[in-house]
Amino acid sequence: MERKESRVCDASAKKKVLPGYTKFEWDYYYQLAKAYYDHYGDLFISSSFKTFNGYEQVEDGICLGTWISWQRKNKLKEKLTKEQIEKLERIEMIWDIHDFNWERNYQLVKSYYEYYGHLNIPGSYKTINGYEQDSEGVNIGRWIKNQRLAYVSLRLSEDRIKKLNDLEMIWDLHEFNWNQKYELAKAYYEYYGHLNIPSSYKTINGYEEDKDGIDIGRWLQEQKTCYDKYLKSAAERVQKLEAIGMIMDLQEVEWNRKYELAKAYYEHYGNLNIVSTYRTINGYEEDKAGVTLGRWIIDQRRCYNKYLKFSKERIRKLNLIGMIWVVRYHWDQGYALAKEYYNDYGSLSINVIDQNIGNEYIIKWFCKQREKYRGKNLVSSVLTDDQIALLDQLEFEWFEDNERLQKERIDSRSLCRKQIEILNRFKTYLNKIQLNGDSFSKEELNQGFIDQLDGKQFIKKK
Repeated sequence: MERKESRVCDASAKKKVLPGYTKFEWDYYYQLAKAYYDHYGDLFISSSFKTFNGYEQVEDGICLGTWISWQRKNKLKEKLTKEQIEKLERIEMIWDIHDFNWERNYQLVKSYYEYYGHLNIPGSYKTINGYEQDSEGVNIGRWIKNQRLAYVSLRLSEDRIKKLNDLEMIWDLHEFNWNQKYELAKAYYEYYGHLNIPSSYKTINGYEEDKDGIDIGRWLQEQKTCYDKYLKSAAERVQKLEAIGMIMDLQEVEWNRKYELAKAYYEHYGNLNIVSTYRTINGYEEDKAGVTLGRWIIDQRRCYNKYLKFSKERIRKLNLIGMIWVVRYHWDQGYALAKEYYNDYGSLSINVIDQNIGNEYIIKWFCKQREKYRGKNLVSSVLTDDQIALLDQLEFEWFEDNERLQKERIDSRSLCRKQIEILNRFKTYLNKIQLNGDSFSKEELNQGFIDQLDGKQFIKKK
């Protein structure tokens, strides 16, 4: 049966959907749902579907689709009676719409596979039956792409992975395309005995030209370009070294070696919360003569977060050992690390931080404290008096360019921020006096604070 559905459910119609939860009202909507089921054979109803008789779409009708959605939510909240659940199940109620959609799309993909023998589906491919393209159908090309992304980010269950593997799922499309073109080039070579292929050559089987086929002529030119650019000068040496077992991709070997150390750390401690200075030989025991595993972990985060060249397989392997891609420190954790650095270097001046501290996340934490101190980011949080005092004890340097700040113009937009900044400066000034055990007259106190605002060095009273 053809289903005509509108996208919009206006406010007046929504009011008709949820008049209350009396038995009479619930049974009324149930009869509409049953009429839909009797007519179409399922309850796969769009949330915008409106009707008066259950199976015919009416622009100003009752929003049956929204009522169906509410039954799912009410079941989760245990607001449906046993009798209501049984009645809905008799007309094949879809309780988990996400699972239903996955299985529906999987069946379409399975039909495509059984018809074409592969899952190399174009990203824009839509279908109703799986093997025939239809612009009004389900976009299974995009669905396949989403399954690849879910697989890499470990959001795909083992059962679903197995079901897709049964259809010869292509997890790495780039690798698949390269191998497909290589096999066509190989077929051409086996047939003609050479690879002198014109750049415009397209084929389906490798040895017969076909304008609707795959462009292996251009692909071969791209392979030659890669060779000319990177390997030509060392090709003979590469062949000789590989003949005696030389591993040419040393970067990959080194990456895997450090990954195994990170894996050993994870298996021992259950996390990857590794400080940047951590060195090890076996992964779980610190050794100053070992590999800088902490620095390596930070480098992996940087490559991932800055979208640098980072293979999906590496992302997947790191996800398996609990990699935390974005690190956010709680204030107490950040302070504990700051104290460790202060004990090591004797100062938390900006020069010391820039020259000695390689942990980019604690550096960001330092920057955030400076911003809060200057009255920025007030929406999230502000520095307390105790937090300022604790950082003052570590001689934390609050300003990178005090002279520039002194020349900053104060207007209606910056007034509140500057008031907070000056108040926090005065707190720091008092903290320094207290730390040194000094006492000042009122005039000395005022003048000293003015000097501090001017960027002059704090002078201890003798």
